[in-house]
Amino acid sequence: MQTLDSLKRFVGMRPEPPPSILEVLQRTPLDRLDQTVARLKKRTPATDVRKAYVDLLGLAPLEHFGVLREVYMKHIAE
Repeated sequence: MQTLDSLKRFVGMRPEPPPSILEVLQRTPLDRLDQTVARLKKRTPATDVRKAYVDLLGLAPLEHFGVLREVYMKHIAE
């Protein structure tokens, strides 16, 4: 009985799926975006990072465009 209870608790404690690349980029402060994009490119396919970054550009406020453009030119437009 104790094993069954332990198993039920284990199954019920499923970890949350990791955040998407876009979610990571959206949560990153602008002053750390450069570092975050560089790390993402090391761990995930560059095409996935590029797509998420382009999606981020479409969602970001206009006043962030200068920083977003710099990071884009450095890491995405290769």
